[in-house]
Amino acid sequence: MEIETEEILKLFGSKVKEYRIKRNYTQENLAEKVGLSVQELEQIETGEKDIDTTMARKIARQLRVTLAELFDMV
Repeated sequence: MEIETEEILKLFGSKVKEYRIKRNYTQENLAEKVGLSVQELEQIETGEKDIDTTMARKIARQLRVTLAELFDMV
């Protein structure tokens, strides 16, 4: 079963949001720490924006999770 890119982005974004909330970050806090605008982070969380691996690693590091946890599709 192949997962479409759009679905991967939505799942990744929902994990980012989930961990952001668990870590008590606002979108503003997290966006500032990783060098994004609030609008860009919002787009990532809703699966509307694709990101490169460098940004994915920055987000994971700031949220204190592994990339695997953010890409966990189960």
